[in-house]
Amino acid sequence: MSVEARLIAAIDPATRKLVEVGDELNDAIRVNAVAGGISLPNYDYVAQTQDATHDFWTFKTGGVGGTLVATVTITYTDATKVTISTVEKT
Repeated sequence: MSVEARLIAAIDPATRKLVEVGDELNDAIRVNAVAGGISLPNYDYVAQTQDATHDFWTFKTGGVGGTLVATVTITYTDATKVTISTVEKT
């Protein structure tokens, strides 16, 4: 079974900054840091969910059932998810 994924932004665990990535997720993905980044507290678990115009990233300490330390919401201008409207950390 072949699985394809498209990822345009992610959190770099080494720098804890929002980064832009290539069109296809693969073993050798090229990562370019976005200027300024988003400061995140220490975390050991990341999960991503989405709807038509949003990507939601949750960061926790203590694993999947642990304490929520931050949420990053990426809002797109429309369902194509080509253009980012806002990025918010709470």
